Amino acid sequence: MKITQTLVFDTSLPQDKAIKTIASIEEMETLESLGDRFESVGVHEGMTLLVHTSLRSLGWVCGGAQTVIDSLLNAVGPGGTIVFPAFTGNNTDPIHWRRPPVATEAVRRKILANTPPHHTRHSLPWSNVGAVPRLAASWEGAVRSTHPQHSFLAIGPRATDLCRPDEYNYDFPLGEEGVLGRLYELDATVLFIGAPWTATTAWHLSEFRIHQPLPKQLVKDDVSVVTWKGKRAYAHYNTLWHDVSDFEDIGAEFLQHHGEICSSMSLPGPFPLRRIGFRDLVDGAIPIIRTFRGL
Repeated sequence: MKITQTLVFDTSLPQDKAIKTIASIEEMETLESLGDRFESVGVHEGMTLLVHTSLRSLGWVCGGAQTVIDSLLNAVGPGGTIVFPAFTGNNTDPIHWRRPPVATEAVRRKILANTPPHHTRHSLPWSNVGAVPRLAASWEGAVRSTHPQHSFLAIGPRATDLCRPDEYNYDFPLGEEGVLGRLYELDATVLFIGAPWTATTAWHLSEFRIHQPLPKQLVKDDVSVVTWKGKRAYAHYNTLWHDVSDFEDIGAEFLQHHGEICSSMSLPGPFPLRRIGFRDLVDGAIPIIRTFRGL
């Protein structure tokens, strides 16, 4: 092994033109270039950011998800906090599953009997939330909320206040008493890094506020496997039937009405880098959701 303070290159790079290459410096993202992007849309020190990410949308990132997290932490500085959804949709009642659906009650019971209990440190966020939150879950200093299905994780000085790792109230995790409600009170900011509108968890708080008082037909009884007092147990709780099927259309309408409050720039992928105030996002969507859903 040899360790040097300067780079030593082997110049005999493969010249096979059939191999796809990174042809120029402009084709890669680095810690510095991501920082420039975040700054250009108004991310600054001290912010609390709820971040939705699509690593693929950035193109080739030198260092992958780690570089994205490092760049976000640099952008908000030691006084800022970054927050990610860390959902684990596989630890739910299989009776509600659609992809794939569960055929019989016997299958449902066997799945629940063999599902590992949720653990805030060891249960990986679902692959749907992306590579960046999955890495952030193991980040030194990361704090994760305790909900076995709809948890969030945060890194920074506000992480504990937001995620409350000693709180075990599982009902309506995306409502007023959860992390989203606290982000609203903090007047946080939402940063979409190439993520589609379907990732907009803030709009679940909008849904919750629209349906007050909550009609019984919109309340879902769910169950997750947890550890309680050192033993395997089943947590039964209520949540809303949330719907993201029209979020892309709602997002397009939101931009029509509120485009001036969104700061954005294009990325290699189909969706841009976009910064929006959390309260603006929640409040601005309420009349649009009402109209789209005939409420």
